[in-house]
Amino acid sequence: MTARAAILIAIASCGDNASAVDAGLVDASVRCTATFTGNFAEISSSDRCAVGVLGAVIPGHTTLELTIPSTSLGASLTAQIDLGVSPSLGPYSSRTVATWNARGVQTVGNGVCLYSAGATAVPPGTFELALDAIEPIDATTRTVHGSFKITMFVLAFPSTECGERDTEMVEVGF
Repeated sequence: MTARAAILIAIASCGDNASAVDAGLVDASVRCTATFTGNFAEISSSDRCAVGVLGAVIPGHTTLELTIPSTSLGASLTAQIDLGVSPSLGPYSSRTVATWNARGVQTVGNGVCLYSAGATAVPPGTFELALDAIEPIDATTRTVHGSFKITMFVLAFPSTECGERDTEMVEVGF
């Protein structure tokens, strides 16, 4: 394994998008299901992994916050994407969003494998996001449905083996 490896997360849409359910990417009985393949294989699920929060990072802006549970990582893979003052349905990407980040940490023996991407990360990685629905929960919180793909890089600390492959694939329905 090289010190840098790519991780790809593909988050499949849910909600009213029947094609994702028909394709088996979304379990209709669970709000969030993640399948990790590559350096480790895992399927995880939770009640909710995506939420929009007003003012979480930038005052007046809505931030998409993703928290994807993983027992292999020993914690959750997290991401924050600034959706702006008035988020709209449709596409967003690392080319069009100035403030975003994603991170996961895996402890291996006495070392750490850091999965990192973001506007200020080196290397930055990339993402593509398509929002299908944004529904208010309260004054500052929104339920969010859509699809998300991100490429993150694995930074291995010295003498740490992060796996045999250079990529990790994750598919999540939310």
